[in-house]
Amino acid sequence: MSLERLEARDKADHARELLRRLCADVGEDPLQLVERAFGFGVEFATNNAQGRRTCRVCGCWEMRACDGACWWEEEDLCSACVLEETLP
Repeated sequence: MSLERLEARDKADHARELLRRLCADVGEDPLQLVERAFGFGVEFATNNAQGRRTCRVCGCWEMRACDGACWWEEEDLCSACVLEETLP
């Protein structure tokens, strides 16, 4: 096996272990966690590419605000996520 394939396999094993630990910590099914993260990433990237102001934490934007409404505290941070962003 080539060195590149061994390195790729090690990275994939490491990523699987991180995902397993994360899922254990949050008590969520790995597939659902990945699907949700991918969906958020696609939506965030699409909004940014189209010049839409988008929250860096939750992905809300003008046409899809957070539950209970929110407003902009920073260029890319909504009011609902300010506290979440400041917690350790």
